[in-house]
Amino acid sequence: MRFIGVLKGRHLRLLIQQEVNHMPQSLADIPLHIVFSTKNRHPWILPKIEKELFQYICGNANRLKSPVIKINGVEDHIHILMHLGRTI
Repeated sequence: MRFIGVLKGRHLRLLIQQEVNHMPQSLADIPLHIVFSTKNRHPWILPKIEKELFQYICGNANRLKSPVIKINGVEDHIHILMHLGRTI
């Protein structure tokens, strides 16, 4: 806060309220754990397509400003640990 001078009563409260309402930024750190499953849990995620699939998912998450921390999975489901973007 800036020191403007001695303010009393209602004027001091208004100055403090102005300072609080005009914060320069907001911070958010919301981690998400998402699990995707294949239809009917069929083993469709084969090792030969797994890397390309994970790159595709990470690319879309980055485009939404929600970076992926970790991604992994098996034949019938994947786990994604990511940060939720501020604009979503």
